[in-house]
Amino acid sequence: MKSADYKLIVSAYNYQNDRTLFEDKIWIMTDETEDPNDGKLFKKIPCICKILNIATMTSVDFVRKNNVEVHMPT
Repeated sequence: MKSADYKLIVSAYNYQNDRTLFEDKIWIMTDETEDPNDGKLFKKIPCICKILNIATMTSVDFVRKNNVEVHMPT
């Protein structure tokens, strides 16, 4: 319960319906997938968020959604 993942998910869960703080939907950005966790006992962020109805997106989705231009150094 002291992990950053736990704190992030609990914060998003607590604030996801509080429109006084956020006008838009709360998203958690993660590049984790819902794939199994190599036999670990805990679930990955996307799995937990799906159960709690918290939206997630990958960094690639964020770049696409916000029309961020990415320039590679030459």
